[in-house]
Amino acid sequence: LLWNGTAFNAAHGTETTSTITNVKAGTLSDDSTDAVNGSQLKDTNDNVATNTTNIASNTANIATNTSNIADNTANIATNTSNIADNTANIATNTSNIAGNTANIATNTTNIAANTTSINSLNTSVDALEQDAMLWNGTAFNAAHGTETTSTITNVKAGTLSDDSTDAVNGSQLKATND
Repeated sequence: LLWNGTAFNAAHGTETTSTITNVKAGTLSDDSTDAVNGSQLKDTNDNVATNTTNIASNTANIATNTSNIADNTANIATNTSNIADNTANIATNTSNIAGNTANIATNTTNIAANTTSINSLNTSVDALEQDAMLWNGTAFNAAHGTETTSTITNVKAGTLSDDSTDAVNGSQLKATND
């Protein structure tokens, strides 16, 4: 390196520029006045290239995240609305369940009353069967239970004529026998 009165100059002979070799790595700090060598500058250039790639990737990621945030904001609004609707539906369903519970209690009471009425009707039908003529495959039969014969009462006076098929009662038969 040659001394130039106005500046340090690396020119040799007729060449206007020259390479300075074997430069020791200079200190990299805020107050350093050391010369730096090519490997230090390459590291810096590599870091700048990596940072440029990372910045581009981060910029794309930020754009994607911005879009996702907008979508999520819309989804949150929709979900908030759905939650409000669901809350209202739950309140309605709770009210309906209470109404259904009352209806079930009423139905249970009505079923019990109907069961009592049906049992009473069954008793009445059983009593009516005791007074009714039972069907027999070959004829009407007045026998009930273990009794082989029974009296048929309250028979209305039948018509007495050649073509009559009416049953006659005891008083009609007595009149003919007298």
